[in-house]
This record gives sequence, C-alpha cells and structure tokens, in this order.
Amino acid sequence: MKFEDQTPRCPDDSPLERGCRWAIDAALAACVFVVPCLLGGRIALGQCVLAASAAVASLAWSASLLFSRRPSWTVTWVEPLLLAVIGVGLLQITPLPPALLHLLSPQHGKLLPLWSGDSDAAGALGTWQTLSLNVGETRQAMIVGLSYIALFFVATQRLRRVGDIERLLKWIAASAGLMALFGVVQWLTGNGKFFWFYDYPMTTAGHRLKGAFTNRNHFAEFLVLGCAPLLWWVLKTLESRSVTASSFGRKGARNNSDTLLGGLLLLLGVLVFAVLFSLSRGGTVALSVSLVVMLGLLFRARRLSGRIAGVLLGVSLVAGSLFLMFGYEKVSDRLDNWESDERLAVWEANWHIVRDFPLFGTGLGSHAEACPMYYDPPFIGVEFTHAENSYLQIASECGLFGLGLALLGVACCAKWCVRAIHSKTDVRIRVLSAAVSASLAANVVHAVVDFSWYIPGLMVMTLLLAACARRLDQLAACGAGVSPATEDSSSGVRIPRGLGLATAAIAVACSLWAFPQLEQLAKSEPHWFDYLRLAMPQKGPTPVAAADANDPDESEAERIAQFKQRLSALSAAVKLNPSQARAQLRLVSSYLTAFDHVQQHSDDPMSLSQLRDAALAAQFESHDEMHEWLERAVGKNLKYLHAAARHAKRAAQLCPLQGQAYVHLAELRFLDDLDPQHGPALLRQALLVRPQSASVQFAVGRQQWLDGQIDEALVSWKSAFHQDQSSQDKILALLVGNVQAEVILDHLKPDLTALKRLEAQYLNDQQPLPDYPVIARAYAEALKQEFANPECDQPIDQLIAAAAIYNRLQDADEAEACLRHAFQIDRTSFAARKILGAFLLDQERFTEASEHLNWCVRMSPHDRWLRGLAEQALANSLRGPIGIQPVGAETFEPIRRGRP
Repeated sequence: MKFEDQTPRCPDDSPLERGCRWAIDAALAACVFVVPCLLGGRIALGQCVLAASAAVASLAWSASLLFSRRPSWTVTWVEPLLLAVIGVGLLQITPLPPALLHLLSPQHGKLLPLWSGDSDAAGALGTWQTLSLNVGETRQAMIVGLSYIALFFVATQRLRRVGDIERLLKWIAASAGLMALFGVVQWLTGNGKFFWFYDYPMTTAGHRLKGAFTNRNHFAEFLVLGCAPLLWWVLKTLESRSVTASSFGRKGARNNSDTLLGGLLLLLGVLVFAVLFSLSRGGTVALSVSLVVMLGLLFRARRLSGRIAGVLLGVSLVAGSLFLMFGYEKVSDRLDNWESDERLAVWEANWHIVRDFPLFGTGLGSHAEACPMYYDPPFIGVEFTHAENSYLQIASECGLFGLGLALLGVACCAKWCVRAIHSKTDVRIRVLSAAVSASLAANVVHAVVDFSWYIPGLMVMTLLLAACARRLDQLAACGAGVSPATEDSSSGVRIPRGLGLATAAIAVACSLWAFPQLEQLAKSEPHWFDYLRLAMPQKGPTPVAAADANDPDESEAERIAQFKQRLSALSAAVKLNPSQARAQLRLVSSYLTAFDHVQQHSDDPMSLSQLRDAALAAQFESHDEMHEWLERAVGKNLKYLHAAARHAKRAAQLCPLQGQAYVHLAELRFLDDLDPQHGPALLRQALLVRPQSASVQFAVGRQQWLDGQIDEALVSWKSAFHQDQSSQDKILALLVGNVQAEVILDHLKPDLTALKRLEAQYLNDQQPLPDYPVIARAYAEALKQEFANPECDQPIDQLIAAAAIYNRLQDADEAEACLRHAFQIDRTSFAARKILGAFLLDQERFTEASEHLNWCVRMSPHDRWLRGLAEQALANSLRGPIGIQPVGAETFEPIRRGRP
C-alpha cells in the first residue's frame, strides 16, 4: 500500500456542515501556526488566540451537529478523565468551609494562622477559603486548561478519516520546520529582539537559538514534536514520487514532487541543526528518542529501505554543513556538562511541597510563589517560575490526585499508540502511528527535565498528537483505511441533534467567564512589561550611568523621571488587572519609595520608621487624634502611605504567600490599628511563608531589636546578612556602635566582602570607633585566608590590602610579612615592589627600599612621586638613616598588577 491519500469527499455533507468543518480547521490551524509564534503562547495575546480558537472550534462543532444529516459523537472514553481534570481546577478555586478545607489540606491552617477568621488576631485580612494559594493564577490556568480540553475533544471529532490525520500531521511538520528556519535566520541576523522588533523584558532573542520561544528548551521541544511528522512527510513524498515516476505524461507532477522533497529535506536538516545548536540538553535527548522510536517502528512495519537511508544521509549532510559553518564546540561543551544544581534545588523544593500539600497541591499557577517557602541557600535569591519537571510541578500544584490524572492520560496515549502500531490494518495507519508515537515519546521524556506541559504552544501540539493517536487506534480497530465506508463506520455513535445546543451553551458560558479575564490580562500586560523593562537591570551603560559621570544633578533628575515612568506603568497595570498579586505588591514598594523621596525634600523629613515609632509612642486616645497629628506631620504626603497600605492588603488577599506584603502591612498598621500585638503577628506570618527571605528576616529582627531581644534579633539577621546587600546595610546601621564588635563577628560571621564594608564603617571619616582594631584585624586575617584560597585570582592585591590594614593598626611586623609574601609570589609585580619599597622607606631601611623603588622607576619613569621616593631612599642609603617620612606611604591601597 502506497503513501497516497485515497479519501474522497463525502457527497452527503451539506454546505453548512462543510463550512463548520472549515471553521474547525481554521481554529486548529491557528493553534498549530499562530499560538507558537506568540512567544510560545506565554504572553496574553497567545492565550487569547488559544482561547478564541478553542471557542470557535467548539461552537463550530456544535453547529455541525445541528446541520448534519447524521449527527454523531466519536467516543474517546477519556471523557471522565477530562471532567476529573476540570473538577480539580474548580475545586481549587471554589471557597470551601473551614472544616472541609482543613480535611483536604491540613497544611493550610499551619501555614496561614492569620487567615483563620479570628478578627482579633488577623485584623481585617479575612479568612482563606480556597485550596489554591494564588487564585488569580489558578483561574488563569483554568482558562488555558479548558482551551486544551476543548481542542482535544473537537480534534477527535474532526479527525474522521486517515486523510484528516495526515493533513494535521503535515501542519505540525510544516510549523516545526518553518519555526526552525525562522529561528536560525533570527539568530544569524537578529538584534536581540524577537521578530526583530519585540523587546520581551525577561530575555532576549540573541546568544541562543530560540525562535519565537522565550526558552531554548521549549524551542527545541517544539521542533522535536514536529521532527517525526516531518520525516513521515518526507517518506510519503518519496512514495508519491515513485508512483509519479512510473506514470506516463506526469513530468510536471514529478518536478513538483522533487521540489517538495527538496524543501522537506532542507527543513528536516535545519530542524536537526536548530535542536542541537539551541544547546538544549533535554531537547537533544528528546530528539534522539524521537528518531530512535520512529526508525524502530518503521523497521518493525518493514518500511525501512534504501530511500530512508538516503534521506537520513541527506539530512546529516545538511546538518553537518551547518555545523561546519558555525562550529560544534559550543554543542559538544554543552552536552559534556550535565550538572545542574539549580534543577536539583527546585526539584527538592517541589518534593517538600508535595509532602506538605499531598492531595490537591497549592493551586495551578502557584509555583512561583509556593516554591520560595522551601528554598535553601544559595538559591534563595533565584526565582524559579516553574519546576523544571512537568510531573513534579503537576504534583506540587495539583497534588497526587492531579499527578495521577496526568499519568493516566500518558498511559492512555501509550495504549492507543501500541494498539495502532500492532494492528494488522492499512500500513498507512501503522506508519502514521509511528510518527505520532515518536513525538509523544519524546514529549514524555523531555517533561522529566522541563516544564514543557505548561507552555501553550507546546501543549496544544501534544494534545493534537494525542487526538491523532486516539483516532488512529479507533480507525485501526475497525479496519479503516481500506475503504471510505470502514472509515465512516468509526465516526462514532448517533446522538440527538439537540445536543449541539447544549454544547454550544457550555462553550458560550465558558467564553463569557474566560474572555473578560483575558481582556484584563491583555490590556494590563503591556504596562506590566513596560514596568519590568524599566525596573530590571539593563545590559551595558545606561543614560543614567553616563549622567552620573558628568552631572550629578542631571542623574538625579533622570532617576526621578524613570521612577515616575515605573510608577505610572505599574499603576496602569494594576488598574487594568486588579487581580495580579505581584503587581499589587510592587506598587506598594513604589508608593513607599515615593513617600521617602518626597519626605527627604520636605520641611520635616521624617522617615516612615520614625513616623511610625513617634505615632506609637504618643499613645493617642483615638484614631482621629492620630490622623490629625499625621496630617500635621507629613501633610499631603500621607496619601502615599494610605495607598501603600491599601495595595498591601490587596496583595495579601490575592496571594497569602507574599511575605513582603505582611512586612509592609506591619510597617503601615499604625495608620488604622494601634494594637502593638498585630505588627509582630503579621511578621510571624511573613516568616512562615517566606522563612528564607532577607527582607522578612530583617523586619522580624528589627522588631525583636526594638523589643530589646538582641540575641533573637541577631539570630534572625544571620541568614539575611549574607543574602542581600540592602539588608546587610540596614543591619549594620543598627549594630555598628550599639553592640560590641565581637558580637557582630561571632553571631553574623561576615564574609570578606562584608568585613570590608564593616571595616570602612568602623574606620569612619572623622574618627575610628573604639572597636575598630577588632574589626580591622578580623578583616586582615580574612584577606590572608582568601589569599590561601586556590581560586583567589588576585593574591597580591589581597596581601597588599592586608598590609594596609596592619599598617593602620601600627603592626609593622605583620605588614612587612604580607608585603614580602606578595613580593615572593611575583618578583616582577609593580604594585608589590612599589608598596614594599615605600614601606621600607618608612621604616628607614633605605638600602632595601632603594632597590625596590629604583626598579619601579625603571618600569614607570614618568611617575614624579615614585622618582622622588627613589631619590630619597638612595640619598639616605648613602648618608645613613635620617628618619624620612615619605608622603603618601601612610596607608597602602590595593593597586592593579603591572604598569599603571
């Protein structure tokens, strides 16, 4: 049997029914070709296109039931599974009675004690009633999930014949091949922006092959999904070409077939090259799995031949030529390195989530907020938006129940593929099953090391392939492929025509619920991205940096202008999409920053902490009295604090896992609540949801410090001190001069960088603090220990810095030992010999000093200061010691090695 389509058009179809099928095909084509191009469907526009395609496909299928002469339903027997998936999502966002919530997830009560409903403890925060800990994101994920289910269901109804499946596989192959070609062209000619014009704030299109995806792993996975269908298309074209070659008078058709074959081979070669050059290790493994499964199943079906060997040779030549052009070192280096500490860290965190929320998880889309509860150093400051493992993320977000449903779906796909491959029917079905099985196998394997199931552009392709697998299994079971009659017999069971109205009503109801939320997201996302572009660090020198070097006033004006732009963009994003918890929290920080700025330029520049402490210390009898005092103290600037308090409360209500929201509420609680117990309660809640957060730990420690619990404060600050420089500055500002230096060293155990900044604070521009020798000697010892570190790349600079510290401490022996050690490391070091010579001159050891300083003069003959020192050393070495104190030798600062 040849690879040619023998499926005729059914003459009984009415024009309206054919129009409905055309609408379904258009919706499926949009999912295959358009959604992946919208950054893999991860942006709001991509999700809108996905949901719109699902709605159009559902309504078109419902209409086809009304217009069809023989309305039928293709039963897949996974309908209960799909309903269970929907049920899990609905259960997560549905408010539950406290007793039922505690039964389904006991950890909720332990994690959120302030949300128990006890108004005396929780103030006005309310009661947490849902399984999901980020309802807004779960609701958004539900919209995408419903779109998936609708598309899978409609696809199984639309794929009535083998020819329909062949057409869909050609679409998938073409989409993957064109994406590979686009990715290579964009990589070679790009400017860092996607499609040469779109600036995505999270990443760039440069440096890596990404195509239209924001992640190289997802780009590689998308290509792998289309690799086996593309190889199948090549084989089908070869078969058609051989049939054309045996016919007479078909030269034009033969030429067209040759052109198509050449184009497909080129796309296949570019696809393989793009997967490898994406430097995705998981993508490379998935590609290998796809090719091995495809070729193995073709061999079993006895479809391997010399033509296929020629195809593989041609693909290898194309990919090999591209490798020779662009080099293979990067690929080989990447594939040689399989270590991934970050992946292991996030997997461990997800395992802890599954342990604490075993049944239904923390809610779809909650990973970015739930995972930080379980981070350990050094990954506390790293945000993992996903688990880098689709199975683990499903388990953490949907619990073991959700993971069981996912594994059941994988098992169903495997069963369909195996049964179709082992069928004895038309060889076309077995070869198609080989292509579908290869792609699905690659997806299942890649999901172990990536979150590909959470990317709409990938998941929609996977579900369409799963629909193909189900229909191939059904067609094989009824012996379809031999004749149209047998194909039609597999179309399904007859159903009442009125069922179309019911399915249409469901589609309309879901659309009315989903599209207003998608509209909010689509309108707010551009403003949110504008804020991120302004807030995230830029690559290379910025206009502000240039202004800093020239005009401080101009740089300050530029910073204020940029802050206003960030605040404007963030305010617009929150206004258009109030359910975005993270944007609400960022807006709180922006309002507090604005308050600090305007207060600094006011007549009475009281900071927020000073204002709060004064308000609490005054012990006002009523809130009205306190507000009158606040109005007098800060005037119209009070509006920033009220706005910050309002949005902080909203941020906590949207997602109670945002620890910083509780910190801000504790800072601003005095505006509405003078109870001194509520602030510490909010901080304890913050510590439960963000136990490793530096800002939370500092806030908790500060409260303990104010309460006189010094030891407890030091314990709270120990981890924060080593995480965040901002928190470190705040901690040192409270401790330096207020506790003994030994206490700081013993409890906080500062590293080399912290000791350097600590030494600078104790040195003080006006007069060193009494404990300066303790800190300075600890810093010098740390410098010497760093020198002993094999990874130290500037040992001479470290020793010179230590010598400078010892010189300030008037410890000449230690200073000389450090300098001589630096000289012994590199006798040609200009810095070491210059500082050693100046030190020896200061010690009136003129002969040795003259030797080193004269050598430095020969290296830098135009240095007047250095020449003066050398002349003094030489003159005094001839006359004898006269106690010269050279200018500039009081301290020794690290100088770069080599000539200045």
